[in-house]
Amino acid sequence: MIHGALRLDGWYFNHKQAHRLYHEENLALRKRGKKRLKCEKRGGVANGENAVHSFTLQASQSSDSRSRNVLSKQAH
Repeated sequence: MIHGALRLDGWYFNHKQAHRLYHEENLALRKRGKKRLKCEKRGGVANGENAVHSFTLQASQSSDSRSRNVLSKQAH
């Protein structure tokens, strides 16, 4: 924990400089895992035990010849 000790002593540097210091001293950096989102934050969670949601992608063309895609969600 060189980075924490030096910051307590009043030194300030960014993560790139900290990585360089660790590399020069042949120390291992902690590997951080990916932050996983909870199911509620990802969306698409069914409400209830046996609820089912379906998504439909519909392509349409307006009167001014613009094509549009619409994604609709339906609960069954």
